[in-house]
Amino acid sequence: MPRRTIVKVYPQYDDKPIFVEFPAQSISSPERSSPRKNTIDNFDEQTQTEPWLSGVPYKYPVPKNGDPWETCIEKVRGFDGDMCDGWREEVDNLLIFAGLFSAVVTAFVIESYQRLSQDPNDVNTFLLEQILAQIHAANTQNTAALNAPLPSPPTFSPSITDIRINIFWFMSLALSLATVLIGVLCTQWLREYERDTPLDPKEAISLRQIRYEGLITWKVPDILTALPVLLHSSLVLFFAGLIDLLWDLNHIVALFVTLISGFVILFIVATTVLPTLQLLFMRDKHLRAPQCAYKSAQSWVLHRLVTVAVRLLGPTASLNNIPFLSSRYKPFFTDKNWVDFDIRWREARSKPQAVGNDHANSDIVHGLVWIDKNLGQSLEMIYAIYHCIRDLTLAPSIQVITSIGAQAKSHLLSKEMISYLGSTYTAPEDERRDVISAFFLEMNSRAFPQLDQYQIESVIRSLNTRLKKGVAKNENDVRIVDSLPFIRWPLNTTRGLPGDLVAQFMLCIKNLVSQGQTTAEYDQDIWTLIQQIFSNPSTEENDSQHDLHVQLAFEIMLAYESNLLPTTATTDRSDEEIEKVKNREKVKAYARQIIRAFRAFPPGEIQALSLEPHARQVITAVRNRMDSMGGYELILQSPGDRERWSKITKIMDKVPCDDMPQ
Repeated sequence: MPRRTIVKVYPQYDDKPIFVEFPAQSISSPERSSPRKNTIDNFDEQTQTEPWLSGVPYKYPVPKNGDPWETCIEKVRGFDGDMCDGWREEVDNLLIFAGLFSAVVTAFVIESYQRLSQDPNDVNTFLLEQILAQIHAANTQNTAALNAPLPSPPTFSPSITDIRINIFWFMSLALSLATVLIGVLCTQWLREYERDTPLDPKEAISLRQIRYEGLITWKVPDILTALPVLLHSSLVLFFAGLIDLLWDLNHIVALFVTLISGFVILFIVATTVLPTLQLLFMRDKHLRAPQCAYKSAQSWVLHRLVTVAVRLLGPTASLNNIPFLSSRYKPFFTDKNWVDFDIRWREARSKPQAVGNDHANSDIVHGLVWIDKNLGQSLEMIYAIYHCIRDLTLAPSIQVITSIGAQAKSHLLSKEMISYLGSTYTAPEDERRDVISAFFLEMNSRAFPQLDQYQIESVIRSLNTRLKKGVAKNENDVRIVDSLPFIRWPLNTTRGLPGDLVAQFMLCIKNLVSQGQTTAEYDQDIWTLIQQIFSNPSTEENDSQHDLHVQLAFEIMLAYESNLLPTTATTDRSDEEIEKVKNREKVKAYARQIIRAFRAFPPGEIQALSLEPHARQVITAVRNRMDSMGGYELILQSPGDRERWSKITKIMDKVPCDDMPQ
């Protein structure tokens, strides 16, 4: 197991790394001009460390357990299974309740509807009364009674209360039955959504994404949500009828019942014909619109009938001058079920499209983005998604990254990054994969710190490969500093990483500094990292790694010193004085950083620096710079800085002295 160097750098959840143990001071970073050209090969002669490059096996690869696509599809199937099982269980419960409730309402309706028509017993009673009256008149020889006209039977008119109650109860019964019918349709749709397909995992993810987008776009969850509302409405109407106690079979009641029944019938007809109509009249030959999810047994029968009709009528068929687009319908002629239909739909969406259209891989892109958003809460899934992204080509992999994170989108779609990643000469395939990998790992490293070492290695491999090519050769080349493979400088992730990984990272920083490919914003962070390396005491266990890290830290300091070049000479005396002042400020800032770095050494270890050749090189170079500008008394204006510098030079000259003043 590699030895580890503990760098006490604590990550914070903001845009800039925050370091501890050394209070921040307002010390400006030395500016650089005309950076000295160097390549990664020059520095390897000093460190004897082989750089890690893109295209070679990873030293610390992201764990891969089996086929990542299989891992993703199994996780997705589990999600879909739980989702559909929940819906199906709710629908089943609603169907049971609706069935029982419909029976109860029917019992009430049987009694209530009779109150909407005249009772035959009333008519019989009236007729019997008239017969008795006539018999009585005949027996009494009452001529007037016998000659009197017979009275008309009494007319019947149901009360408003009876009409209202029957409206409530018949509507309640209609809604309850509608709930049952729509619930059965929904279970059919869910069955088709979950139906297994004979596809490999990658294609299965694309197909599932088509189905899922159709399910959401065509409001199937909303329809399922509406079922309890329908049943609740039925209950409310039933109780309202109980309160009013009347129902009637007349034109008013029929109108209300017809409205409810008509709506239900219209819904059934619409959901039956919409899948066929969408395919028949859609203008987009690549079927980019979300697929209609209203798949049921009756809609499949209609689809097959229309398929036969289109085949018989031929390519010139139309309806009210609207063409059927039968040529696009042709691939669906041999469908045996909705699964075949979905596969043909997926094939149509996957066909190459016009130049500039970036939707060719949108299904797999949307599928991975959905998996990351909804299922990426475990380290195992992050590993699987990572390997799936690396398995994609450049364009869809970039689409996945930019869809996951807004900051990554802004960085990756910048002019410089587009130019860099779009050039196979500037960025070969392996290097571009390392860049995309680094972004994905960085976006998830806050939630999963275990990803830090994998991200650092991806960054190192990408930067080392570019540094090996040297500085930009013409104005069209993209500078490294303008196309860095990260959003935030990953200096705050080196704590606890393997020692060889930290060494590679420092080697990379050294070459970035040497080629002038760091920004002033990050220079202070680099110096703070150097202080952390120096402040970490060496132990017997990590002695060799610690010595290498210290050596690389000194080489980074030398790289900064090599860029402290004087500006171009001028004949104007005033301009010459201004340049001298600027150069003194550069050297002053650099010297103060050196002093702060040496102060970081633990007491007792700084005396041994006189035996460190790289330390002597640094101090000698800085001393020569300050001597050429009037001496350190002129450059270092703070008495404390002058005292500390004097102590450092005495240590390098092996002159006995006290410990470094703090």
